[in-house]
Amino acid sequence: MMPNSDQLVALLENFLLTPESDFYLSTILFDPAGGSIDPLKIPELDLGTVTVDNIDFSINVKNLSVDGLSNIQVVFNDGNPDIIVDGNNVTFVAKLPNTQDGYNRPTEVPATLQMFGELFVAINGTVMTPGTISINVNSIDDITGLFTATEESSGDLGSALITFASVVVAAEETSSNIQIEVCLDTQLSATVNKILNQPKYYEKILAKINNTAAEPAVLKKLSQFATQAAQNALGGITS
Repeated sequence: MMPNSDQLVALLENFLLTPESDFYLSTILFDPAGGSIDPLKIPELDLGTVTVDNIDFSINVKNLSVDGLSNIQVVFNDGNPDIIVDGNNVTFVAKLPNTQDGYNRPTEVPATLQMFGELFVAINGTVMTPGTISINVNSIDDITGLFTATEESSGDLGSALITFASVVVAAEETSSNIQIEVCLDTQLSATVNKILNQPKYYEKILAKINNTAAEPAVLKKLSQFATQAAQNALGGITS
């Protein structure tokens, strides 16, 4: 008989790959009530100031909602899942979108990674009427997550505790993969749109997603949601 910790991790590793499981990867990342990481809420994203034709544009985004982070599946290499187990630590590598048979994407989860927020622009120090910004990421080849699985009561699989240490997103920072569209009540709206559709702003946006996902409060919320999912999946299984 394998040790309890080994059995727990082995079961959870299998559940991560099983669409019918409560602990399926896409399932533990999505909660329409905001209990997980999809949707991810970013209160503010400062995109800085840039000068174009002697005009200063100061650009700030607020209340940015990131939707679709759960539309992912574990990557397979030569038929093997890209999951590394080190004791109680589990590292997985996933990709977006999720095309695995058996996964039924919730209607609230977009097929691509989509963001929508409020856009605030000051032109030469004059604040414009707020507008909106939408961002679309077609695909993500590398979402890496790390969590620890333990038992609150030794020998009781149903007391599983999941602690997420990180979720990191890496995507191709090109205009073919990421598109930004702004809507502003100004004749310079097209200029702002052109400014933002550059790799350095794609990089800032992805960095902000990762910084927000790394916040202790976000990881704690995700851990609690995943813990409940693990306990639901393991309920009734004896060690």
